[in-house]
Amino acid sequence: KIKLKTMELKDIGEFGLIKRLTKNEIKKSLQSFKIFKIMLTNFNPTFIRLNLYLYRLLKGDKK
Repeated sequence: KIKLKTMELKDIGEFGLIKRLTKNEIKKSLQSFKIFKIMLTNFNPTFIRLNLYLYRLLKGDKK
């Protein structure tokens, strides 16, 4: 299981997180965690938190 950290949109600078994630990084992260149905265009806070978690993992942030 992946534990999601609570993170508000304001904390990631609106769409800044989405812009920083490349399609390849997203594809790799989805394959790694077998999460196949994430829509990055869905700005539901849950999706934003998951995207942030995946972004941190890709950047090596183990906090």
